[in-house]
Amino acid sequence: FPYTTLFRSEDGDIVLDFFGGSGTSAQAVLEANTEDGVQRRLVMAQANQPTAEGSVGRKAGYETIAEIAAERVRLVLKSLAAAAAGTLASTANGAGDAEGFRYFRLRESHYKRWVGVTDADAEKYVEAMALYTDPLLPGWKPKDLLWEVALKEGYALHSRIEGVKECKENEVYKVTDPDRFAAAGGEAQSFYACFDAKLAKATIAALKLTKDTTLVVRDAALDDTLAANLALSCTLKTI
Repeated sequence: FPYTTLFRSEDGDIVLDFFGGSGTSAQAVLEANTEDGVQRRLVMAQANQPTAEGSVGRKAGYETIAEIAAERVRLVLKSLAAAAAGTLASTANGAGDAEGFRYFRLRESHYKRWVGVTDADAEKYVEAMALYTDPLLPGWKPKDLLWEVALKEGYALHSRIEGVKECKENEVYKVTDPDRFAAAGGEAQSFYACFDAKLAKATIAALKLTKDTTLVVRDAALDDTLAANLALSCTLKTI
């Protein structure tokens, strides 16, 4: 990747590479950020192309080129962090901030697909609807589902995810997008999500919900009364 191109960029610029390959662009951006102090961001995409049989990458345990690229970024971050350890540059440039690197794989949705019924028969429709009482596919994982919900809500992939420690009886997450700002106060926009099978009253109290709060929960976790009360106190969205 030509360094001369990178050195013409400015703080906050995004380097977009749709053909990421083994991660050469990513390495160039990380090293350039460390060298000149400019904070560029990188978005890199790579098809799920398998490594060749018998290749060095396959022998090393990497099934796809994307896996090689991800590992390259991790190693570059470690190398830059080690080189900058104890210096002002490591604090100013954040070269070793591994938290800034996220690796996503494109997968199918966690939601069941509606396949309908072949005949216009009321009983068959009822049977089909019963299969979608829980719309999530078996084996779903909370963190993976959380990212899908965030994307559906229009949140970016660099959003911040935090566990809500005040909620003791449920696993609750707060998702914040630093590039989205709430209308009031200019704070970064966020929403809460809980995918537990039942939502505890103590959790609702701990969240201190307001009309400006968005809460995403599973429909099965609510009874009619609780759903009605939540809809009055916040922006309620159900799965």
